[in-house]
Parts: sequence; C-alpha cells; structure tokens
Amino acid sequence: MVEDKEKKYIYIAFGLIILILLIVIILIWSPMFNGSKSISKKLTTIKLSTTEEYENIKKEEYKYVVKQLVNKENFENTIDLIDNEYMKKNNLNSKNIYNYLVDNNLLTNISNTSIVYNKSIKSDGKKYIYTYSYQVNNEEKLIHIIENYYNDYTISFDQENYPIINDKENIINIGNIQFKSSVVNSYSESILLKINIINNDTEQFVFDVNSLNSVYAKVKGDNIKYNLSSVVVGNETSSIVSLPGSTVEVYLNFKIPLEKQCYIDEICFSDIKKSNGESVSMNLLLN
Repeated sequence: MVEDKEKKYIYIAFGLIILILLIVIILIWSPMFNGSKSISKKLTTIKLSTTEEYENIKKEEYKYVVKQLVNKENFENTIDLIDNEYMKKNNLNSKNIYNYLVDNNLLTNISNTSIVYNKSIKSDGKKYIYTYSYQVNNEEKLIHIIENYYNDYTISFDQENYPIINDKENIINIGNIQFKSSVVNSYSESILLKINIINNDTEQFVFDVNSLNSVYAKVKGDNIKYNLSSVVVGNETSSIVSLPGSTVEVYLNFKIPLEKQCYIDEICFSDIKKSNGESVSMNLLLN
C-alpha cells in the first residue's frame, strides 16, 4: 500500500511539472499564433525612415544635445567629443581648450530661455554635419555636430567655415596630365578646392582662368554650371601655365551653396591652349 501511495505522489508530481511546462510554453508561443495579427501589426509599424525623416528627427534631437555641449557647467563631457582636426588646427589640447573656448565666447551658461536653431544639414550620403546657431553675449556662434554614423559623432566650433566631410584626394589622369584635387575649405555659399596639375607631357598647357565661363563645376543631378569666383596660382591670379615636367598648385573657389558641395562630381576646364597651337578642354570627374 505504501508503495502504491508513493507511486501515486510521484505521478501527481510529474503531472504537475508537465502541466507547468505546458502553461509556460503556451504563454511564450501563444502570441505568435493567436496573436499573429498583432505580430504582423508590429512589423508593419517598423518602417525604414527616408533620408528626410532621419534628418528631421536628428535635427531636433541634436538641438537639445547642443545646449549641453555649449554649457560651461557640462564641459567635462564636452571635451571628449571635440573633433581632432579642430584641435590640431587651433593648436589645442586638453589643458588649454577650455580657456580657448571661453576666451572666444564659444561656451555659455545655458538657461531655459536659450535659443538654439539648426542652420544647415550637410551630407555626402555617409556622414552628416548638423550646424547650429546659438547666442553668447548677444553674438551668434556656431557649433557643428559631425555624425559618422547613428549616435556616433564629434563636434567642431569652427566659426569661419564648415567642417569637411569628404577629405579624400581625387586623382584624375587625362592623357599625360595628372590632376590631384582636394577640398581646402567649405563656406555657406562657396567651396575652396586645391588642385595640383602635374605635367608629364612634352607640351606646355595654358589654362585660361580670366573668363568665368572657362572654368566651372558641376553638381550631380544639377544642370547648372557653377562658375569660378576666384583663383590663386602661387602669387598670381591670371592664367595657369603648366610646363613639361612641372607641378602647379592652384586654388579654385566656386560659388556653390553648402548643401550641394558634397555632390560636386566634375570640374571643367574649357579653354586650354597647348604650345603646338591646339585648343583642348579637360573635364575632371571627381566621383
């Protein structure tokens, strides 16, 4: 009799364990079956944001981030985010950066009434630069958030120009002439490019830059010719003379709005005279 009772209790225990396991399994899996509609509903609510939606969301998010970044009281958190290029350009380090920013009125005491607004969003399709304006002692100041990817960013306090997103040097070969192009500075309404012209030919090439129409830039998806606004060749501002075996460093400034600068894909030289009298044109494809 005792053995029968023990067996009975064992069976009951096993039964309870199995029942509990069944209940757990039902609780875990039932939403995926009787709630399949709810899962479908959840999936349909997950939509990939368009570029415009993403920019608008981040634009608002960073507005509040900026208030913390320019706040003197929060500087210990700000210093770790300052872009290395900005530090190098201004000969700054962890010891002198705070005084530099304070002396240049770039940090302030943020209050509830402080106004921060977005001035521009610049992107090359990979990186983003969100530029914001804020007030310090009634002066407008700028801060740039350089987003490498989602929620990973550095900051720059550049006031005269905008951080460069794509600093890759483009190398273009046209016949025996090699061009090396890179961005020097980016401004709200113009961009400054440096171009090295390396002449491996036996001919001399003279690039006419006196006429605004002789050198222009093109932007991807845009039919506008963006004219040259200024050019500097060493100490000269006239024609570019490329002698056989020489390298000439040229700075070209084009009137291109900030939001389009990332999409420059061509620099065109339309009036080039060779020493043999031939007139040619050269188009530098940058992307």
